[in-house]
Amino acid sequence: MGFGLLFFGYIFLCNFGIMSIGTNMAFDFFPDVIGWVIMLVGLIKLSPYARILKGAAATAAVMIPVSLYSLMYNFLVLGFLGTASDKIYTAVVYISIAALPVFYFFMSKGVREILLSCNNLEKPARILNISFVITAVYSALAIANEINTVLHFVESQKTLAIVNSVIQILNAAWLLMGAYALLKAFFSVTLTDNK
Repeated sequence: MGFGLLFFGYIFLCNFGIMSIGTNMAFDFFPDVIGWVIMLVGLIKLSPYARILKGAAATAAVMIPVSLYSLMYNFLVLGFLGTASDKIYTAVVYISIAALPVFYFFMSKGVREILLSCNNLEKPARILNISFVITAVYSALAIANEINTVLHFVESQKTLAIVNSVIQILNAAWLLMGAYALLKAFFSVTLTDNK
């Protein structure tokens, strides 16, 4: 059950939405806050089988209020619920991007440990390792891109468009690879309550 929850939490972290032109606002059809809650429940269920998952659960718990503010920001920009603070939103973006590799490190190592101990599922475990590297590169590029929006190191629109495209491709790659490994674990691993 924990792997299924992690998989469905992943679905909510996918950013399929509508971007508003001229603002930072993006309406996400699958709100991240719901994904983080679902993943937290899944991680709590799986943590007796791999203690390192407690680190992922702690990161997911931090991301719940962060992603809730990010969701509320969309309404704040529209004038609902008061006014928006761009400084707070920028901090939320940095926290979100920086927390992702931390979360994914703990989550991938814990799931990998379970996969190798239960059924010796090396292929999805290897995919989790590759996916972690992709996540780290994605996060580094995303942070550099966000810093560039403030400090304007790179002003070439062509270069920025290429960087944004690479960021989106890496985002999709880590989500798809992680989702594959979690789905494989869901269908292949049978956990007992002996621990």
